Amino acid sequence: MTSLSRLLVLILPLCLALSCGFDSLPVELGVGRNGVAELALHYSAPLSNPFADIEATATFSHPGSGRRSHVDGFYDGDSTWRFRFSPDAEGLWTAELRLKRDCRTVAYNRVGIRCDGEDPLRSRGFLQVNQDNPYRLAFEDGSPFYAVGIQPCGAAGAGLDGPLRAEGPWRTLPMDRYLDEMQGAANLFRIQLGTGTRKGCAREIMTDSLGLYRYNLEACTLLDETYRLLGQRGFATILIPFQDMSLWAEDSTVFGTNRTMEGWKDRSNRESMAAIKHYLRYIIARYAVYTDIWEFFNEDVYTPDEWLEEVAGFVRERDPYAHLMTTNYERPYAGWCDLVTPHLYVRVPANETGFILGRQFARLKSWGKPVLFTEFGNKGTLSNRDPDKWRVAVWISFMHESAVTFWSMGGIVTLPRTDAGNANAYLGREARSYFRNFHTFTKDLPADMRPAMSGYNQGDGVARYALSNGNTSVLYLHHYATYDSATRSGIYLWSWPGTFEVRWYDPSSGEWVHTETIQSRGNALVFESREFTEDLAALITRID
Repeated sequence: MTSLSRLLVLILPLCLALSCGFDSLPVELGVGRNGVAELALHYSAPLSNPFADIEATATFSHPGSGRRSHVDGFYDGDSTWRFRFSPDAEGLWTAELRLKRDCRTVAYNRVGIRCDGEDPLRSRGFLQVNQDNPYRLAFEDGSPFYAVGIQPCGAAGAGLDGPLRAEGPWRTLPMDRYLDEMQGAANLFRIQLGTGTRKGCAREIMTDSLGLYRYNLEACTLLDETYRLLGQRGFATILIPFQDMSLWAEDSTVFGTNRTMEGWKDRSNRESMAAIKHYLRYIIARYAVYTDIWEFFNEDVYTPDEWLEEVAGFVRERDPYAHLMTTNYERPYAGWCDLVTPHLYVRVPANETGFILGRQFARLKSWGKPVLFTEFGNKGTLSNRDPDKWRVAVWISFMHESAVTFWSMGGIVTLPRTDAGNANAYLGREARSYFRNFHTFTKDLPADMRPAMSGYNQGDGVARYALSNGNTSVLYLHHYATYDSATRSGIYLWSWPGTFEVRWYDPSSGEWVHTETIQSRGNALVFESREFTEDLAALITRID
């Protein structure tokens, strides 16, 4: 055979394959932009460990833009491997799915996914750092995200609106009813995965009985359902692969002891690193389409920086959506770390909460990254029911360009006590109504507002906070001296010259209580607030 003949033999099958083209490609399913496409391959030969014996991979290609995404599949029982993908562009996507055993392809399929319009539940895309403000988060479509986060305890249900301790049993609602009650109040949900432990309410994706390279499919399916319910209600999500809590106690996990800087937390232990990366590939394959933020550890103080650096690099390589990454306790100096995520539990009444948060934000924002408390709540000796404290915390966090996630054990109301305990926040109906008022006020605000001068300490017991971009400003006043009497406050707001409309808003009632027009004095607005008792907000808009 001549060289030309051999070349034609090679080219002809390729041409035949290309002639199938996209016009005749079977379309497996349709999905909206940023929605979730799920495909499957089956392979029924006997396997000693289907989680490890098969490598499941897929490539999703978009000819119109030239985009290609490589996605791992995951074993889901019954000889089935699934592939989940979120397309970010309309048109026809090509999916090539493959199962390999001992480097040999044992199952393959090539299908099309038609992406038309937007998925109504996921139209905004994933969270990212806001391009207009390095301290804020935004969705991929540019819409700002002002978080009020929650983390309850439970997989199939969560505690909510329970009775006073000793006056009835802990009250748990099914997860769908719990999220219905939280919808519109919270918009961020934090989930912990256990690595052999459920301490801290972690879900047992890995267990000691199953061992390494195997995953609890019942727990995984339950988490699928939680994500489905969260997506229906518009929640963004944080997922924690490693529940640790090594600051507080020693514990044995499926990988090893948590209080160690050797063993499985030593990157030179390649055997352990291989098992860790297999686990990470599994949860990325299964949950990356639903997750916005990877928070690698919860309350860890033993993991070396170089271990986290390697793990972060691996996740960045495998995650097709380049999700934000962080860990707790916080490592803001790390180049891979996108967010600063501390924890804070306060042992002060509502009127002192702002000063505690303010000092924390001053320290944490010095790293130039978004700050999100991934746990926030009450400190031991006080009751967990304090809706005024939780309202003030949300508003003051927002005014510092930051946010809090409540550790929310709402199944029972705790009483004040002299010993440690009650480290949570009871987010009852009153607190939830305050959070909805906050979202009503902030939902259309621009993210490029930055902290602005708002006056001087006049000894009137009022703390003043302001944000502004020159055209839109927000003012928040907190009467920290006492909640027992009404007051008014003098304001000196840097606004630049112009005429402005000032609309006063009551964070407790959610009512717009007064509107006035004010002319600046040079570069500042000088005026007096409406009368208020606890706190008061204002939306200030340039009209000339």
